[in-house]
Amino acid sequence: MAREFKSACEECCRFDSCSVNDCSLSLIKYESDPSDKESKCTLAKSIRKRIGTKWKLPNLGLKPRELSSMKREAEMSPEKKKARLDRLLKNSPIVRLSDKGYKIAPKSNINRETHRQNGQIGSEMPTEGSSEEGLE
Repeated sequence: MAREFKSACEECCRFDSCSVNDCSLSLIKYESDPSDKESKCTLAKSIRKRIGTKWKLPNLGLKPRELSSMKREAEMSPEKKKARLDRLLKNSPIVRLSDKGYKIAPKSNINRETHRQNGQIGSEMPTEGSSEEGLE
């Protein structure tokens, strides 16, 4: 049986343990105390947006900066969007390193084989701390 929610904030998976006053899923905004340990919501943007869209919140569950960015991008012409994407791809370190043959992986996911392959490609990738047994 599905649980019935009374508000968007109650649908948040952290509702029972959360004490953030500035919740983007709440229509009521409270002042936050500077000494409060939980002053920012750390829930993923995609989850907040899904809940906010479902409950038809005016801010869609987004923080003010995320909402203004979304509105600004929606107002952009297709030419500007393409130019912006081209600029991002040109300046992206991930794209530059991928073009040189480096395998991009999250730091916690690097295994011996990936590290060995990247070390053979060139001297740009630091190889200090590596050994046959694994990363040290």
